[in-house]
Amino acid sequence: MDAPTLNVDARSAVQAGDGALFGRGTASTGASDFGSVLGKMQQAGDETPAAFARRTAENFVAIGLVQPLLKQMRESNHAAPPFAPTEAEKQFQGLADAELAQRMVRAARFPVVDKIAERLMDRYRAGAALRAETTGAGVEVAA
Repeated sequence: MDAPTLNVDARSAVQAGDGALFGRGTASTGASDFGSVLGKMQQAGDETPAAFARRTAENFVAIGLVQPLLKQMRESNHAAPPFAPTEAEKQFQGLADAELAQRMVRAARFPVVDKIAERLMDRYRAGAALRAETTGAGVEVAA
């Protein structure tokens, strides 16, 4: 039995969240792709590489998986006029979807977030080891 597929365009999902906050104080204003949105994330001074990888993975899953599903569910709302969304609700749906997606991913502890964070840390460690080899300094990377 094949799993159902959804017609989800990740680029439109990111653009639908114009002005939504991703991470700590970083706003997406018409971002064109995942890289530009996730690339704007900054590691806080007191944040460990593992915590930053986790936060990046959470944002990736929220933007790429959860937010498009929420958008598609909202678009399938065919309620009658007294119960249908107003123009103001329609205007801010992207913002609401972005915030709800972020909260859902943080609260649910999706296994895919753990796997993505783990792979990001593997790449970080490999990069740190390569930098240590080229500079000749020993660098220890905490998990």
